[in-house]
Amino acid sequence: MRILFFFFLGLVVNSGFSQSATTEKDASAAQPNILWLVVEDISSYLPMYGDSTIETPNLSRLAAEGICYDNVFAPAPVCAPARAAIATGMYPNRLGADHMRTGPWMMGEV
Repeated sequence: MRILFFFFLGLVVNSGFSQSATTEKDASAAQPNILWLVVEDISSYLPMYGDSTIETPNLSRLAAEGICYDNVFAPAPVCAPARAAIATGMYPNRLGADHMRTGPWMMGEV
């Protein structure tokens, strides 16, 4: 009985590997290659946005070979609420992150 169990276990494991390898190859060929770079406090001081203050050869090459979005919006005008929204996918006021850590709960008044 034990030998039969290990035989069937070997068949199941082997069939799983062969199917996952072929589906993984097919899926990787169908999926786009996405690189999402998130930086803060640099504004648009990059050559791909028309500024010549600094040289960024690797970022410039990535932008030339891919897509560079120049019409995007932030969910908040300051860093911490915008970061909280990007990290969670929720609006900062829904999270309570829109006050930049200010308010009665931070002062011990609540």
